[in-house]
Amino acid sequence: MDHHDREQRVLKHIAAFRVSLRAVIARLYFDDRNSACQNVLSRLKSRGWLMSHQSFTGTRLAYYQLGVRGVRHFRLPRNRAEHYDERALNTHLCILWWSCMSNTLRYRVEPDQVAAAIGCETLTGEHCMQPSDRGPRFVRVFVLGPDSDDQTALYRIKERMREAAATAVLCDWVRHSLYTFAILTDSPHRLRRLKEAVASDTFDPPGLVRVYQAPGIATLPKHLAMRASNQE
Repeated sequence: MDHHDREQRVLKHIAAFRVSLRAVIARLYFDDRNSACQNVLSRLKSRGWLMSHQSFTGTRLAYYQLGVRGVRHFRLPRNRAEHYDERALNTHLCILWWSCMSNTLRYRVEPDQVAAAIGCETLTGEHCMQPSDRGPRFVRVFVLGPDSDDQTALYRIKERMREAAATAVLCDWVRHSLYTFAILTDSPHRLRRLKEAVASDTFDPPGLVRVYQAPGIATLPKHLAMRASNQE
């Protein structure tokens, strides 16, 4: 892979996930070589393709998002080059980590891309795509903020499931477990509670709703420090 191809892959990755971290990009495209990754990120930033922000209290940790040049190149909405508020940033970071730093690699996709692939009219919300031996499997992702309520989150998912059941094409994807739902939380205590709540409910088919732990703004520095320590 030459320099241009690698740079384009990095930019496409950030365009899809809205934000990214050096550790994530290094893992995906540089075999965990942080110095080589940083050189490319610095070069893209100096050319206006990327911006970086520090939003993690008490750390020097930065996240990257597209700059104005990058947004124009991919023909994305102008606000993709604006600073995200805390809620949006937390959502983007949780989805990023869950998709790129676990054993299962996932890709963030736009709702209209999912709708086009499935063959339905419109979809909303955050989605990821996970390759499978039966083709793409799409996941509707719900990221729980620290002030959100467990039961409210489960109610929202059931509402989305009812909407899916009312759409003939989407209902078929749900029945074959090719359109599923994921709940992300950065709290291990909530993770346990939500898993118990999902297990005690009657979701059909089984495994339609899964709960995962994924770090957000408050817990990412700790997770990254632990990962760096394990690599030593």
